[in-house]
Amino acid sequence: MNGKVSAIVPVYNASGYLGKCVDSILSQTYTDIEIVLVNDCSTDNSAEICQQYKFKFPDKILLIDKPRNEGVDKARFSGLTHVFGSNPEGMVTFVDSDDYIEPEAIERQVTEMIRTGADVVQMQSYRVMGMIRRKSKTFVTPQVIKQPELMEKYFISFFGVNILDVGMWAKLYKVKLIKSSGVAPTGFRMGEDLMFNLHLFPHISCYSIIDYTGYNYRTGGLTSRFNPYLWEDLKEQSLQKTAIAMKHCNQFAVRTTAIELKNVFLSTALQRKEYLKETDDELKAWMTIQLADCKLWHNVRLIADENNEYIYNAIRDNDVNFILRHVTAIYKGMRLRRYIKKLISLIFE
Repeated sequence: MNGKVSAIVPVYNASGYLGKCVDSILSQTYTDIEIVLVNDCSTDNSAEICQQYKFKFPDKILLIDKPRNEGVDKARFSGLTHVFGSNPEGMVTFVDSDDYIEPEAIERQVTEMIRTGADVVQMQSYRVMGMIRRKSKTFVTPQVIKQPELMEKYFISFFGVNILDVGMWAKLYKVKLIKSSGVAPTGFRMGEDLMFNLHLFPHISCYSIIDYTGYNYRTGGLTSRFNPYLWEDLKEQSLQKTAIAMKHCNQFAVRTTAIELKNVFLSTALQRKEYLKETDDELKAWMTIQLADCKLWHNVRLIADENNEYIYNAIRDNDVNFILRHVTAIYKGMRLRRYIKKLISLIFE
């Protein structure tokens, strides 16, 4: 392994934050870094900002202009294709264009990778919303984890159980690990980070978590509008995750994936009611179509047979009337909580 780090930054309409992101990488105390900016057909002036940085730092920055928009997953792999050729024995990290990293972030991770021989080094992160910055909750104390413990204890993180952070950001990877694993782009626009690390995980020999908070992750982007990718992407991922769990004989992961699928189904129905303003008949028609996929719902129906819980029974029996009443009750509860919150804010204004 050599000491060069490639920092891949997928860029799409991030002009408001892109400068801070790139500056934070250029300001690293670790200097053997190349920055790979991948412009995914931005429609704002992100492309011009990328060009300006490329012109100012020609020996430090590579710019890839994609011919068409394909999403962050394929943009990252466009960067990886370059890195496989330019830095095959080095390290790679991913920084989203609206995020930024602390000055010592890469140095701390490189030092740990060299010290332990880890294939992946994970640091801690901050959640940033506007002017507020808070340290993210962690579920695992800083430590070095090796096989077989990684698969036996931590693999479940990718199946709806919060243990390890499943995102691609705040991590440093050995390039040869990614290349040798055969991980390929999926084109998913939701859950793409999780699927990348899920496919990579069985190939990792050593995983290190360090006690350093160096990544700043902006939140709050998808909370107030309908997400058209949520259901289609996550239901396909549910099938893939179930197949992978069964391959590794992890029945608990199969079960938690089924529970996660049920939750995403209900969340999507709620979004369709709230943001698309679908009528009850339209929602029931959508539910009926989705529940017709017997392979998709097989493990959820097994849970219903075992536990006799109402919502699982409704899914097993294709009882869209019960499911609609359940979703409507959640929706009314949400509206009431928002009304009370707004009322309180007016009183104390």
